[in-house]
Amino acid sequence: MAVHDACPSAAAGLAFQIKNVTVTGSTAVVTYTLAGAASALGSATTALTYSQGNWWLVEPEPGIYEHGSVKADIAAAKAQGNCSGS
Repeated sequence: MAVHDACPSAAAGLAFQIKNVTVTGSTAVVTYTLAGAASALGSATTALTYSQGNWWLVEPEPGIYEHGSVKADIAAAKAQGNCSGS
C-alpha cells in the first residue's frame, strides 16, 4: 500500500467494470473497462495467478514491487510514468 499511497496512478479513484474473466488452471485473465462514459476509451486485460490461497498480479519482470525496498519501488514506478503527475 505504501507504493500506491506515495505514487497513485491516474486511475486512482475511478470505477471499473469487469467485462470478462477467463480462468484456466491457476491463472485468470480479466478484461475490464472504465465504468460509464469513460468506457469508450477501450478495454484492458490483466492476468492473475492463484497461489498460497491468494490471487496475485502477474507482472512483467521486474514487477513494480520487486526493487528491494518501498523507496526503490516508488522511484521505479515514477520513472516508468506509473504515477499521476509524474
